[in-house]
Amino acid sequence: MTRKVYVANNADGTVSVIDTATDKVSATIPVSAECSALAGCPFGVGVSPDGSRLYVRIDAYSTTPPITHVAVINTEANTVITTIPSTLQSPTAWGSAQTAKRFISRTSKPTM
Repeated sequence: MTRKVYVANNADGTVSVIDTATDKVSATIPVSAECSALAGCPFGVGVSPDGSRLYVRIDAYSTTPPITHVAVINTEANTVITTIPSTLQSPTAWGSAQTAKRFISRTSKPTM
């Protein structure tokens, strides 16, 4: 089993996949077509319990209120399979139930 580390690169709108056996980037996944304050940039990642999905927080931080959505990545193919709008502003912590039926996020800002 290959062990991987996922890194959100908010400067260029990608997620790097690092193979821990070699400590080298094995893939780069584009998650935001135009990483900018208006279009959004990746800021955090979370992995499903079975490792099949990666959830990437994408923030458009200069909008009022800030817009957040979550890109869902198939970790086998390293491709974005869907994007989910979020009602939370700036989620800061990720979690997933062991059943992988729910994904939980915490926010640093209250919703208004």
